[in-house]
Amino acid sequence: MVLYAPTHREWLPVGKQVLDVEQLAEALGPDSVLLVRAHYFYVPAAVAGRAPARSGRIVDVSAHPVVEDLYLAADVMLTDYSSAMFDYAVLDRPIVVFVPDWPVYQELRGTYFDLTAEPPGSVATDYRSLVEIFHRGAYAGAEATSARAAFREKFCYLDDGGAAERVVRKVFLNPGLTA
Repeated sequence: MVLYAPTHREWLPVGKQVLDVEQLAEALGPDSVLLVRAHYFYVPAAVAGRAPARSGRIVDVSAHPVVEDLYLAADVMLTDYSSAMFDYAVLDRPIVVFVPDWPVYQELRGTYFDLTAEPPGSVATDYRSLVEIFHRGAYAGAEATSARAAFREKFCYLDDGGAAERVVRKVFLNPGLTA
């Protein structure tokens, strides 16, 4: 199960996306399900909390109220610049970054770091390479796993299940000591 969670692109016309999810679902094949989570800017309040809409192997989970449930359901996250990648990386599951508009995104929105140089997994800058990543299994290969480990070391090192204990020790038990 692949969770596709793209970010908002204010320069694109409403309804236009950088990825044709129907085409991708077809390319992934009959054994794959594509969960599509639109950015919250595109989900009207009237549909929030409704049951997912299904169209073949595509399930629109945009209105699902708890994104963490979707993280747990997915085997792989497909994203772009969405901050969801940081949350999903905590699970230590494969992440594929699809950035066909990387130069445009950098120019118009700016970035805090070079996502293509320090990705949480495999990176595709065009549709053909995206499909190849899935067909070859590169998203779960050694190179992607190594990239994910480096990403987690840099961005998720405090997400180890011990944060609450560190806070209690620092604030309540030994307020004079450093964590």
